[in-house]
Amino acid sequence: GGRLAIPREQLQGLEGATEAQLAEIQLWGGGISVSWPQLDVDHYLPHLLERRYGDARWMAALQLRGVAA
Repeated sequence: GGRLAIPREQLQGLEGATEAQLAEIQLWGGGISVSWPQLDVDHYLPHLLERRYGDARWMAALQLRGVAA
């Protein structure tokens, strides 16, 4: 077992979320995707493991800020 911790500010769609919005999550696809229904945001776990926290534009913006590798 391992842990994956990603600051929410790095995940596209979660950067401005409230604690209440973040509290409601769903796992689907056999646990391979995580969804925040209140925010209409989904992230695919294999992408997160590859440090892909959003679309190409989002990732480019993170790199410009020196946040993501």
